[in-house]
Amino acid sequence: YLNDWLKRLKSRAPAADYWENWRLQEAQSALNQGHAEGDWARLSCHRNGLVREAAVRELGEQPSPEALTALLERLNDWVPQIRTLAKAALQRYLTSEHAAELLYALPQLMALAGRQRDDHAPTLAAARLALQADSVRSQVEAAFASSQGQAARFLFALLLEVSDTPARLLERALAHREMTVRQQAVLACQALPDEQAVALLQEALHTPGASVRVKAMHALLQRLDDPRELLRRALLDASPAMRSLALWAAPRWQLDA
Repeated sequence: YLNDWLKRLKSRAPAADYWENWRLQEAQSALNQGHAEGDWARLSCHRNGLVREAAVRELGEQPSPEALTALLERLNDWVPQIRTLAKAALQRYLTSEHAAELLYALPQLMALAGRQRDDHAPTLAAARLALQADSVRSQVEAAFASSQGQAARFLFALLLEVSDTPARLLERALAHREMTVRQQAVLACQALPDEQAVALLQEALHTPGASVRVKAMHALLQRLDDPRELLRRALLDASPAMRSLALWAAPRWQLDA
């Protein structure tokens, strides 16, 4: 494809417009260099639309995790034709067989949710379905365990939607290094039966992060008939927020605080 593209650029008659000629010469120079170096991911971000178009076409012929990240960026390109090319090249990745590539490109994938030059909802939905397939569950769970920040929250929500054993997933989430995941897990515990929820919420009281412990204590106060022992321990918690919650709740259960 690239050789044909370069021939087409060379065969174009000089334009009357100076800037159009300059744009064509810039594209030809960049693509000659790209052909020599093979750095199509970098060229897919070039200011010249002709260069970006050629790079997207080349990336579509050379599938790799790096190609996927570049194609996801171009899915929001300011030129509609380039967005269309990127969307077509992207389709091969939206299956469970390419879960590894989708996980590699997770930051770019999540960023699509906030980009508005096109409707990216179908792409995001297809990627979620691919990552929720049973055949790649262990792979996605491993990625979740080592992730942090927005990626950890995204993968937790994705796994929770399709989990057959939510209590097991929530137990792992409550031990996750990402505090916001632990917060989400405490909220999700409230959808479980009392026996499972209480056990997990009590475990959450021993996790780092005062906000997690406060949320867990709030949930336990609504489920336990006699939370006095938990309140006694909460009165000695290192967190002022936990101590304040225990002081507020103590009179309800005739606990002298």
